[in-house]
Amino acid sequence: MTLIVGIKCRDGIVLAADSAATLGNVGERTIRQNSATKLTIVGGSAIIGTAGSVGLGQRFAHDLETHVNGNLRSQHPTVAMTSLSDSFHKHIGKEVERARPFMSIIGNGAATGGLMSQSLVAIGTSGGPSLFQFDHQASPEAATDQLPFVAIGSGQSIADPFLAFIRRIFWANDAPSLSEGIFAAVWTIEHAIQTHPGGVDGQVQVAIHEGVGKGSSAKMLANSDVEETHQAIAAAETTLRGFRNLISERNEPTDPIPMP
Repeated sequence: MTLIVGIKCRDGIVLAADSAATLGNVGERTIRQNSATKLTIVGGSAIIGTAGSVGLGQRFAHDLETHVNGNLRSQHPTVAMTSLSDSFHKHIGKEVERARPFMSIIGNGAATGGLMSQSLVAIGTSGGPSLFQFDHQASPEAATDQLPFVAIGSGQSIADPFLAFIRRIFWANDAPSLSEGIFAAVWTIEHAIQTHPGGVDGQVQVAIHEGVGKGSSAKMLANSDVEETHQAIAAAETTLRGFRNLISERNEPTDPIPMP
């Protein structure tokens, strides 16, 4: 079970994830650990997060590093995400072929369960900081200023409406700043941890990407920086609780007008 959130900001990209990992075999879950690292810094200038197959995610990260060491960062965003899509799709295609003989033996679901994956990639291209998402077939899509956020994983159904709410309140008419993106991403993961039925859990991990093209860089935020964001979220929730008191005061009945 996983939730990874990506937000395209005016001055960079934010990726945030939970840290719960579920282990199992042939569709049967065995244990859950709250220490998984779901975001990977690649080549010091790109970030990748994969929900689903860990093995595919590891191969995607290797391919991303190869492209980063090449000319990917100097390419147009559409060309860059297409190149990554072609590389990722090759791995998926090989796994599909390996699974095909076993579909009639253990069933389609068990044979192909390890093939389901989604990925987010943050990288600097010739068009600036770019956020790409890749679905189960490695089909790509780039985040835009009009739709700057994306969520993948089992917690997506909880994250998407919450992200839409945050955007409507805080940055309805323009892209968020990097600090606003960190605030929104961490709040969304925290909200999912508190409401998702048993899947999204653990500490919130955050990585940021800044810069353009070959001058771009990526890093993981320290736990102390994430904790500061948690404190800001607590302050925002306290403010909302205070608004409830204001509503109550407005709805209190007024004293009746005395009879003459």
